[in-house]
Amino acid sequence: MIVALALLAILQPPPKILDDFTSIAPWTVAPAEGVSMRLARDSGAMRIDFDFHGHGGWAIARRRLAIDLPENYAFTFSVKGHSPPNTLQFKMIDSTGANVWWWAHPDMAFTPEWTPVTVRRRRVSFAFGPIGGSEMRAGGPVIHHVAAIEIAIAAGSV
Repeated sequence: MIVALALLAILQPPPKILDDFTSIAPWTVAPAEGVSMRLARDSGAMRIDFDFHGHGGWAIARRRLAIDLPENYAFTFSVKGHSPPNTLQFKMIDSTGANVWWWAHPDMAFTPEWTPVTVRRRRVSFAFGPIGGSEMRAGGPVIHHVAAIEIAIAAGSV
C-alpha cells in the first residue's frame, strides 16, 4: 500500500509553505509493532509505503517543526495512493511530546488522483495527554505552539 503526500501548508494570509517535500530527511517513521513502513521521495512528493500484514496498527510519518499557531488556522496537503480504506490522521504534538491534538478521516478512500485535504482548526480536537488547567476551553485544551506534526495511516477494517 502506498500513500503519497504533497505540499503541507498552514493557511493564513498569506499561506506559508511548511514542507515542499524536496527532502524527506526531516521525516521519521514510527510504525506499530508488526507493521512495515518506509518513506521515499516520488515525483516531488513524500511516499509512505506501509503494510499492516493483515492485522491492525498504524504507520506514522513524523516531523519536528516549530509552529506558533494563529487563532484560526488550517493545514492543507494532498494525498493519493493505492490502499484499501484506512483512517488518515493529522496530528500536532506540543513541546512536551506528551500532548497530542488530531484530526481523523475514517475510511479514507485513497485514489490514484491527488485529493486535497484541509484540516481546519475547528476540526482539530485534543486526542490525549496530561495537559489541563489554564489551557482548558470548551471541548478540551487548545494547542498554541506545535513542536512536531504527524501524518498517520491507521488500519481500517481488517
